[in-house]
Amino acid sequence: MKLPAILDQPAVAWNDRVAMMAYQLSKHAGELLPVRHIFKDMWYIREMELPRDIYFVGREHKEGHIVKLLRGKAALLLPDGPRDFCAPAVIHTQPGFHSVAYTYTNILVQTWHDNFDNCQDIEVLEARYFSAAQPVLERGKQLMKELSCQAQ
Repeated sequence: MKLPAILDQPAVAWNDRVAMMAYQLSKHAGELLPVRHIFKDMWYIREMELPRDIYFVGREHKEGHIVKLLRGKAALLLPDGPRDFCAPAVIHTQPGFHSVAYTYTNILVQTWHDNFDNCQDIEVLEARYFSAAQPVLERGKQLMKELSCQAQ
């Protein structure tokens, strides 16, 4: 798999490329994909089913976590190129992880987050584990505007 043109710009910082991709996808987004929230023995698990042949940009994660691909095949898009995964697969991320993925098939994926206080308030958990999406989208919009001005 080749990176989409918007991500395949080595002269642009990776986080800026992700912001532009997120903004581009947000312009064409339909309804949000549902997230199933699971609470299990001091874990907060987010589960999503994603259709085949889509690009997905998640929110930046404030803490490292576990990602489990339970069904299907997907590529994680990284600064040095895509990395394919077939279920079952598990990766451990670092703080600052910002998922950008492509789904070859329908997939079922979970992210596992430490939840030592067994909190079940989704707003609190989302604020704890994820950075806000809006600043990333605004940055992407600004960068796209700058690039279109430079192209003229």
